[in-house]
Amino acid sequence: MRPTSSAGATARSALAAARAFGVGEVSVAARGPARAGDLLAAAYRLGVKVALSDFGAPPGDSPDLLISTVPAGAAEQYAQRIAGRALLPRC
Repeated sequence: MRPTSSAGATARSALAAARAFGVGEVSVAARGPARAGDLLAAAYRLGVKVALSDFGAPPGDSPDLLISTVPAGAAEQYAQRIAGRALLPRC
């Protein structure tokens, strides 16, 4: 499983929960990649590999799971892609 998340405190909690379910690799679309140091440090401690990208340019592959930890409305671009069927789960 390759979840996608963001980089704040809630994202670190989501990362820990994902690790508890056996996830070893995540893609993170961070609104401020330069501020993702705490998330990267937590991932290192948890043994989780992180692929970091800018929130405005999410990874091209559809994630197995999308965990949004951003304020309401901030993920509108993802909602539009999902509604347009451009971001669908892989089967």
